[in-house]
Amino acid sequence: MVKADEKKLERQGDLSRVIQEKEKGDKIKIEFYRDKKLRSVEVEIEEEESDEMLIFSPEEWEDYTKTWGRSSENMLRQQRKWQDESGREFRKQIERMNRELEERSKRFEETLKKRTLRSQKYFKAIRV
Repeated sequence: MVKADEKKLERQGDLSRVIQEKEKGDKIKIEFYRDKKLRSVEVEIEEEESDEMLIFSPEEWEDYTKTWGRSSENMLRQQRKWQDESGREFRKQIERMNRELEERSKRFEETLKKRTLRSQKYFKAIRV
């Protein structure tokens, strides 16, 4: 996940904080990556239907937060990799287009010089 309610999600508790700030019935937009594409979904905040509290022992909580932290780091690393890959491809396309424009510009200049010389010869011939 990247954003929730237009707020960047950078740490493991960010989504939970966004949800806790809302009231039942509020809607939030969540943005996330799926198949290398940015997607979004709007969800409605509801109250938890379970009567049971989820209780972690300190050891379980520590294991959970470490696992979540590693997952978050892996997702951020993958997101940066995708951005780098798409950025490299974009730069390659721009470089290719610049080379093509330079080649076309050179051909145009050469053609213009040839036509200018022909025109000069033509006008000299008319004057004589």
